[in-house]
Amino acid sequence: MVQENTHLWKRKMDEFTHCIPRSSEELLKLKMNSFSKANSVHSEGDVSDFTRFSSEGKVLSSPATQALIQRIQDLKSLQAKTTDLKREFRCGVNELIRSFGQRLTEVNDRRRSIIRGENEKDGDKSIIPEDETTANIVREILDRHLKRDKHGKLHLPIKGVPNFWETVFKNSWTLRDIVQLHDLPILSKLDDIRVKYTSAPKGFCLGFHFQENEYFKNTVLTKQYIVDDNPTSMKSDFDIVKSIGCQIFWLPGKNVTLKLGKKKQKHKISGAARYIDIAVKNASFFNFFDPPSVDDSKVGLCREIRTRLAMDFELGQYFRTKIVPDAFLFFAGLMDDQDDDDFEDDNSSDSSSDLDSVDSKSRK
Repeated sequence: MVQENTHLWKRKMDEFTHCIPRSSEELLKLKMNSFSKANSVHSEGDVSDFTRFSSEGKVLSSPATQALIQRIQDLKSLQAKTTDLKREFRCGVNELIRSFGQRLTEVNDRRRSIIRGENEKDGDKSIIPEDETTANIVREILDRHLKRDKHGKLHLPIKGVPNFWETVFKNSWTLRDIVQLHDLPILSKLDDIRVKYTSAPKGFCLGFHFQENEYFKNTVLTKQYIVDDNPTSMKSDFDIVKSIGCQIFWLPGKNVTLKLGKKKQKHKISGAARYIDIAVKNASFFNFFDPPSVDDSKVGLCREIRTRLAMDFELGQYFRTKIVPDAFLFFAGLMDDQDDDDFEDDNSSDSSSDLDSVDSKSRK
């Protein structure tokens, strides 16, 4: 039936084109080609319900087709309303996050004061550990820091809670794969980690506050994350799109992110080889503050850079949503952040990290 309609239409067009100018004839041929394509697409059913052409080339729809168009347009309109609602929801969530961040800052101010031992008073002699977790933590601190003075009297020469953040890092399965042994003395000087939410640009900034130390001049190391929180049909949460680190002003000979390596050089004439010392990248947690740079004008990124960026973004979210709010749970060893889906069998003879080795030795 489709083919008969097509032939009939062509025949009538041929009869009509003899009495019109050539330019109009070419226009009709274009319309005829469009009609043939429409028939090839809708090869089944009644073509009159799908396409008919006026002299201006516009689609004249049957009632059934108009109803179909209306349904599609209604669905499109509903999707637009859904996207608007998701955007409104995202704005509400952002306001809630900022409000939560302000309240969390007040709590963390008190936590930092306790850890640093500020405004301390002697404890009540009647206080006893309220649970086994508290008792175990106190025992470990006493075993490490309890000393006898020259008169043989026991005393505890510490303020606050020593090595709090260092212990948090060591008890996190996610961080222990990043932290190296040479990072631990520096992390023992870590005072606090803060999250600050920003509106221009949208995102958050992690602040790592350090005591005065012999490794670098900085008192605060920052890592800023810029996010895209515009909802689309593919996402409703925000995505991190860029991270900005900071320069660490290392003191001479203290930069743990670099190590000495060897580079081979060959003499141009004699061919004799020699090796020279060069600085090469060293594994360290403090590489976290030197993320891969992203050129906004560059469209494509190599797979290695994309992988490093994805890991960097995940780590930033991990600090924001886990480490900062739940620091005490990590410190007390009560937070198990292992994910079985992240592990696979490893048949190598030794796959443990540096911190795993330290832990195994301390248990012996």
